[in-house]
Amino acid sequence: MNVYGKMKYKANDIQLSVKDSTITLYMSEFIYNGLVRIGRQYYKDKRSIDGLIRTYAMIKLHHIIAMSNNYIPIRCEVFRSISKRNYTDYLSILSSEMFVNIKQQPIETYRNKDGKYCIKQEPNRYQLLEFGCDILGNQNRVFPIKIPISTIDCQALKIKHNYIRKHYKDVGLEHKRESTMLYNNDELLLVKELVGYIKRLSKNENRSSNNRIYNSISKLGSNYLELVKELLKRIEREDKREQIVRNNLCHTIDNKSVGRFDYYAELRFSIEALDECMCLKDLRDLASLNKVPKYGNDSKLYSTFSRIRRPIRKYVTFRGERLDQASDISCAHFTMLPKIFENNGIEIIPHNELDNWITLTQQGDLYSEVVKDKEIPRDAIKPTFQSFFSIKNEKSYIYGGAEKDAPNRRILCCWFEENYPNIYQALIDWHNQSSISIKSAANRVESEIMNSICDDLRDLGLHPFRLHDAIYLPQNEIGEVPFNINERVHNYINRRTA
Repeated sequence: MNVYGKMKYKANDIQLSVKDSTITLYMSEFIYNGLVRIGRQYYKDKRSIDGLIRTYAMIKLHHIIAMSNNYIPIRCEVFRSISKRNYTDYLSILSSEMFVNIKQQPIETYRNKDGKYCIKQEPNRYQLLEFGCDILGNQNRVFPIKIPISTIDCQALKIKHNYIRKHYKDVGLEHKRESTMLYNNDELLLVKELVGYIKRLSKNENRSSNNRIYNSISKLGSNYLELVKELLKRIEREDKREQIVRNNLCHTIDNKSVGRFDYYAELRFSIEALDECMCLKDLRDLASLNKVPKYGNDSKLYSTFSRIRRPIRKYVTFRGERLDQASDISCAHFTMLPKIFENNGIEIIPHNELDNWITLTQQGDLYSEVVKDKEIPRDAIKPTFQSFFSIKNEKSYIYGGAEKDAPNRRILCCWFEENYPNIYQALIDWHNQSSISIKSAANRVESEIMNSICDDLRDLGLHPFRLHDAIYLPQNEIGEVPFNINERVHNYINRRTA
């Protein structure tokens, strides 16, 4: 084992070499010596000790790629590639010796040949138990651990790492980083291959060359060929943009003569959107982007646009114009609580508690207020609010979820109990007495106001695209809205019926 002293590499540095399908992780002296010591207690041969070290290094690698200290999903095939059948023994040792926490959790669902949904049970999630000496970086020497990995996995990890650094490096986006790690590596590279074909086809005017590309896609499967063709129809081409805009200057939507949402059929996307696609669902959503939406039984508007992930959504266009967010209701479901309570006959006494709540949610920053004087950042508490909206019992809520979430859940409960005790109790009572969830009630209130605002915008000849509690408009229409959308929402929430 080569040892590096005070050189350019430090603990937890990684080198990805797609060419020879190896990844080198630089491990601190403290961790390396600890693993060697544990390995010698269980094995006499160096090969098994090295296998134990590489297994730990593989978990560490995935944590570095994900920029996360939480439980990270890793498929068992990855461990087999470095330690064959012995990987289960290595993982058991690492767990029993408190180097790793392991949690069994299904990684995804899939359809079998009969079309039924099944769950892949084999993968686990792994969390490294960090050591103070390793965190502080007191060790000067590092040990390079070469991890053999398939070309597919090596390429996919590099793509995931770059994607996470580009979009999800901020505090509070742990769940986004972990969901990125869930993407199937084979599927991810297939998507990138299809994107490459689409880009070449969109730029190439040579028919014979295009026929060769179509033949290459056909070898992957006829369904992929149809998907590519649909995507090509939705791409906004720069050379035709001027013509598109010019032809639509005199074209206005008349809601009496066409469908209410027919203008959704004119949605397109710029070719940069393809670079943000990470799975086949992303491509299929873009291919069906122009599907005209419909209202569900819950009054919610269901559209393909609302399913598209944020990194892709910023490249969606309407008549050559990109879409911008025209409204932003902070912590929307909690902001709408006063109207939810009124609609369901719930009175909060004393009344000034609800008044204070309205002022905070509509004029202040609810997330910042909760963590004020606490040693956690604002964005770290945001995911906790989602689970809090279904609280039934304080104790089961705090300790019933993931162990890592318990401190934030406790902070949120204490804050509500100290500042808004009657609203807090009303939320608990709701879920112990009502037949519907408060989230469903919030969705109805949200739809009531947002659908009404979108109707008014359409009457003005504008083209709103609803995304849950937000409204998007083409960039050239943002300045034409004659009222403040957020103010309209707040006025609706604050309006009281006699």
